[in-house]
Amino acid sequence: MRRFITIVVVILFVSLSANGQNLLLIGEHSYPSTESYTLKSNSSFASNLNVLFAREGETAFFSVNTKSIQDLEISGKLIIYLDDGTVITLKEKENDLVDNISKALYRLSDEDLSHLQNSNINTVRYSLEYEQGESHPNTGSYTASNKGETKVNFPALVIDFYQGSESSKSDSNADYIIQKDKSAPYEIQWDGDVVRLPLLQPSPKIESEIKTPFTFSFEVKPDGAIKSVTSPRFISEIEREVILNFLVMWRFSGLPFGVPQEIQRGTITFNDEFF
Repeated sequence: MRRFITIVVVILFVSLSANGQNLLLIGEHSYPSTESYTLKSNSSFASNLNVLFAREGETAFFSVNTKSIQDLEISGKLIIYLDDGTVITLKEKENDLVDNISKALYRLSDEDLSHLQNSNINTVRYSLEYEQGESHPNTGSYTASNKGETKVNFPALVIDFYQGSESSKSDSNADYIIQKDKSAPYEIQWDGDVVRLPLLQPSPKIESEIKTPFTFSFEVKPDGAIKSVTSPRFISEIEREVILNFLVMWRFSGLPFGVPQEIQRGTITFNDEFF
């Protein structure tokens, strides 16, 4: 009997581990979440700020945490500044101070998510307050920025986590760090003055060699989704089908406010490093 129980426990443990996912633990609650990513502090006093996205059913959350100094904790509203100039102001839902780490949780509206899918996080502003409600010389507002070697492609992360498949929502191996020293294996040209940034860029798996470079023409909707793709004629039907199937899954940043919300055309030229 003891042997049977041991086997059952081992099998159960393996099953739970295989289906594990990132969790945000705050107070008496836990939420499925992304990994935590670091924004660099712009203050010599405050530590770096770690941020992540979480969800509960259809409700989306943004959470921040930092090392607590002298019992200061994150409290009050939080402001997210995006690269396109959008400013998102969030009201605190819950905060916690445990193991010398201060955490705070904020609810995201559908409009907030739309902005976060179309422009990258530049800077986050937050407030540190004394947990006992007393005055403290270092209480006040601080900022942390998405920059340097740890700069993150947050629009891609948000789209994957909230709109991707169940496997991608908990994929801890996805790499969203922007590699500045790595040149892109493709070149994109846009019609007009607006330049759209690629947010999701899945690549195909092709066994045969493809003669490169070659160019595809495409149309992109105002929200950044691909509307249509036209391929070159010299590649084979199989190669064309594979490449078209992956290219229609690409996602670009949305058109900024103040410009006509119309279909935009462009071309993308791939080199041999992409395949």
